[in-house]
Amino acid sequence: MMQEQYSIHTNLGTSPHATGVTGEAVIPRNWLEQWPVARRSLISNLFHYAVRDGAITPALVVHAVQVAIVRRLRYATPPRNASDETLHAVWQTLQTAPHEAYEYTQNVLDWEHLPRAERERQKQERGRHFQQQYMAQLPVTPQ
Repeated sequence: MMQEQYSIHTNLGTSPHATGVTGEAVIPRNWLEQWPVARRSLISNLFHYAVRDGAITPALVVHAVQVAIVRRLRYATPPRNASDETLHAVWQTLQTAPHEAYEYTQNVLDWEHLPRAERERQKQERGRHFQQQYMAQLPVTPQ
């Protein structure tokens, strides 16, 4: 059985502007939305854990995520499950175009630096839309 080898990109000082990222309007979560819905929380958690563990720039966060993915994939045995396949695809994307994840990574950095109360307020605000959608589907109750 041949074991796959992974190398980690070590150019940690690259800024998104130096890598030719265009000035198009980018929604930070767009990068995350390219992955299957069922795997997004796994991927997102890797980025959030990297920031919580001390990564302070997008490049350092991406590098920490790459290391975490390699560590996890090292113990994956064929056939790989869907999570491992997705992580391998994320790793490949971060290897070939790490700058594409910088906008999302900066969003994670900003989020993790918010005070806890503000994060909770924003979570409630985001959830309000879905709450209203759900309630709109319910039958009106008599008074």
